[in-house]
Amino acid sequence: MNNYIALIMCLVMTGHCLYAGEDRDDWNCAKSTHFIIYFHSAEQRFINRTISEAERCYEEIAEDLGFRRYNFWTWDKRARIYIDDSAEEFHARPGQQAWTVGYAVPRAKAIYSYQDAPRFLDQVLPHEMTHLIFDEMVGYDNQAVPVWLKEGVSGYVEYSRARSMSQPYGIIVKAIRQGRLMSIQDLEDYDLQQSLDQEAVQLYYAQAFCAVHFIIEEFGEDGFTYFCELLRDRRDLLRALRAAFSFADLEEFNQEWMKFIEIKT
Repeated sequence: MNNYIALIMCLVMTGHCLYAGEDRDDWNCAKSTHFIIYFHSAEQRFINRTISEAERCYEEIAEDLGFRRYNFWTWDKRARIYIDDSAEEFHARPGQQAWTVGYAVPRAKAIYSYQDAPRFLDQVLPHEMTHLIFDEMVGYDNQAVPVWLKEGVSGYVEYSRARSMSQPYGIIVKAIRQGRLMSIQDLEDYDLQQSLDQEAVQLYYAQAFCAVHFIIEEFGEDGFTYFCELLRDRRDLLRALRAAFSFADLEEFNQEWMKFIEIKT
């Protein structure tokens, strides 16, 4: 199995702090319609490609999620992408695990990564961009939206764009053989930011993706969009599950999801 799955795991930060070095005045910057890229010594070719891919993600991911945008990321509302020079500089930022290659701060519309991060343009950037767009879609600081759903949506967009879902399902198959498959309640209870068990984190991300894949495949993109609108408006996960999909509770969701996993694996 491609070892990249161990690296793509990216955190979404719910608050915004001024991280080490962010207030320095020696950042270079490049601007586009919807983004400002901050960097130190990254090659201009890489910055140009980052701008191009970010603009493409901005349009396509919102459309893929069925998000009708009313507040556009222009002028002083542009999103920011910070590119550190190295993995060492990036991991010196507070709260970063050794396995992270990027993270998003949705309310600040900010993405952080580093030059030469593995698969930055085709996987890390779309994953983190989805965090910004999805949080805007369901409402910032919406406590009804579990972390597994946020990570699952980002994973779904990432793997759908790559047109390959073999990596996460390979991890799930291995977990089934080892008797380690997680329930939806396990995902609810898992403390992702505190975990040091890389294998468990891999499984968490794979199953979070799979849960969203289940919702979209079983109920369609329109059903998923309606579910997200209910989460935004009612701010209650169980009420949204009942109204959108007629699940009585998480246990019923879990039972149907496990049947889906059995079919897919």
